[in-house]
Amino acid sequence: MLWEWIKAGGKGGIAGSINEVMLGRRFMDVKGGMIRELSGMVPLQFRSDGSALLDWSITGAEGGVGRSGVNRLKQEEKSIDNMCGNASLRGNVNIEFYTNNNFLDIPDNNNNPSDYRQWLRVTYDKYIIDGQNHMLFVDDRPESFYYSQFRTRLKAGSYKLIFEGYSTSNGSTINWSGVPLTRYGTPYNRPNAPVVHLYTASQDNVINNTFDFSDWADVVMLNTIGTGTGGVDNGDGTWGDGWFTMTKNSNTGWLSTLSAYNTLTTQSSKIPTIPLQHDGDVNNYALRFHVDTSITDLHLETRIAKGTSKSYLHTAELTPDADGYITAYFSTNTETVSIGLAVNSQAYGVTEGDYITVSDIQIYKLGEGIANYRLDASAHTRDKFIHEELPFTLSEDDDVGVFFLGMNSSVWGCRFMIVDADVVSQPFEIGNISGVSCWEPTKYVLPVRVSCGGEAAEAVIELGASPLGAEDTITFAGKGTIIPTFGGRNKLTVDSETPPSEVYIKYKG
Repeated sequence: MLWEWIKAGGKGGIAGSINEVMLGRRFMDVKGGMIRELSGMVPLQFRSDGSALLDWSITGAEGGVGRSGVNRLKQEEKSIDNMCGNASLRGNVNIEFYTNNNFLDIPDNNNNPSDYRQWLRVTYDKYIIDGQNHMLFVDDRPESFYYSQFRTRLKAGSYKLIFEGYSTSNGSTINWSGVPLTRYGTPYNRPNAPVVHLYTASQDNVINNTFDFSDWADVVMLNTIGTGTGGVDNGDGTWGDGWFTMTKNSNTGWLSTLSAYNTLTTQSSKIPTIPLQHDGDVNNYALRFHVDTSITDLHLETRIAKGTSKSYLHTAELTPDADGYITAYFSTNTETVSIGLAVNSQAYGVTEGDYITVSDIQIYKLGEGIANYRLDASAHTRDKFIHEELPFTLSEDDDVGVFFLGMNSSVWGCRFMIVDADVVSQPFEIGNISGVSCWEPTKYVLPVRVSCGGEAAEAVIELGASPLGAEDTITFAGKGTIIPTFGGRNKLTVDSETPPSEVYIKYKG
């Protein structure tokens, strides 16, 4: 066999490299036009006569092989506990897909199956009757990532959350109102307005979120620093544009800012107040600021009060995190708050000359996601179709979840997508319904690329609703996807962050 190979080389058929000779399982077959087989991990290199692959198979791997389609958010039918504290009112919020033909295949109307449309209906197991004999459905889930209906994992980047609604009603009977809801017998502030939030997993765990802080509200600078608690003159400081420094100028008492809990009433006019974003309800907030200090073990007492009063919403001794930030949580329905900062010098060994510089002071309203939408029914009078795009950016990889409530199952349906920021929705018109949409249900594909010299071709294999796992194998017989080749030395690759554990091809070359 080796002699045959040497003789071939002597007749001018010597290979360009040993790799070319060894390609394929039958490494001694050097004549063109023979059927060959090759298996291994990508990239695969092989010499072809230019005809399409005769056969192929691809085996998945741990972590999933494939690439998501346009829509990165998988919708599914499910029932979620309504989280009611009253045992007699505990039940489920039920999410199902409409299956009747009244809900069109927007945008293409090609009589696709219901798993293409994925219009959602929401029903509620439990309700109460209020004093005006109105039916209020029970949904007491906290508005957060942990109670979101749909979740997905995204890489750092820019995206859009897309909300679409469709009504089967006609003319003046179109009604985009939501289902009236209740929390422990008390109606929501806007019970008839369906709302949608997009949360990140890290937002609930750590207030130093992984997304753009455009929702943070800058705090009025603490511009008065002077006497400590009880008027003991043992604190001093300086301030600048967005920062201030407290300096210890004695070895007694506290190191403090002038704040809401200062007992010098003559100084109350100097206490800065912080305006809050609020809607009349009791909302949850987080105060966050950066500290730079000479104190080795800083325990900074943080007090937050209503307006300039001594009615405290929060008081605790807090320590900075690894990045030097302190975060304090509080709840209120007030319009303004004020803050006070102090260190017990005697308890923590603060000596004359020690300092604390505070900067980047911010307040964040919790319960608002990185993308938020409240349906305004009056803005969609006589509209049968709604399409809203809500942009957001992640600075780090993170899990995100879509939380929605108040959807009215009797007259309209909704659906959601998460797409890349550069995806453009295209115009459509079906009968008397028009608009723009980029809708497709979640699916995974595996692009297979074959190149030779300056030529390249791509075949996209449809994988369905899930990527290829370690135990999954797809074949040419099962999928029917034709993978082309070029005459000459080819290179086969796949577009997947996780590569297949094995690729098998049969080819002519």
